[in-house]
Amino acid sequence: TTTLYAQWSVNAYDLKVYAYSNSASGLDNFANNTVGGTVSFAEETGEKVEAKVNYGEVSTLVAEAAEGNAFVGWYTDASFANKVSSNASYTTPVMVVAGLTYYAKFTANKYTVSLEAGVGIARVSGAAEYLYGAEINISAEVEAGYTWSGWTGYVTTVSNPYSFTMPASDVELTSEYREHNYKVIFKANDGSETEATEEQTFTYTETKALTKNSFTREG
Repeated sequence: TTTLYAQWSVNAYDLKVYAYSNSASGLDNFANNTVGGTVSFAEETGEKVEAKVNYGEVSTLVAEAAEGNAFVGWYTDASFANKVSSNASYTTPVMVVAGLTYYAKFTANKYTVSLEAGVGIARVSGAAEYLYGAEINISAEVEAGYTWSGWTGYVTTVSNPYSFTMPASDVELTSEYREHNYKVIFKANDGSETEATEEQTFTYTETKALTKNSFTREG
């Protein structure tokens, strides 16, 4: 008598996972990279993870957004037409013969630049909402009688205009100024300077009395 035993093993099929993100320079241009975040599966993390999964088994995928970015969702296509979950952790359906492919979509967050103009500043420009990582240019126009001192707040700098890369937070900046100082010099009738009356220093827009006239009249 001969006894035969049938043996078999479960087939494994491909599970492919990709991280797609945009940037401030290309809001609608998504690419496979780790700019916006990473994907994790089967103890691997990166912009692309591929592994074999047994037929009939489920898998858990994890998406982690990078600083200044947000996770949008899991999709089954790179054009992001078919969204299957908005959760960063997603459990797939059971593996099928054709294999499974998923795309994690990340997008850059928006933050606000606020600029304050005080007395002596005619106008400021550059205040708006920007994407994380965008190159920002701000400037201030100083009125006559005032001198530019610089920006304070998020950063302290005397540069005007000033450029910076948008951080992962709102930015507040104040344009600083100082008033010009002017000297009043007293001269005799012949136009010559004299030490009889000391010169005075005035700040622009300042009102104060002139030094008492100490000239004497001869004859």
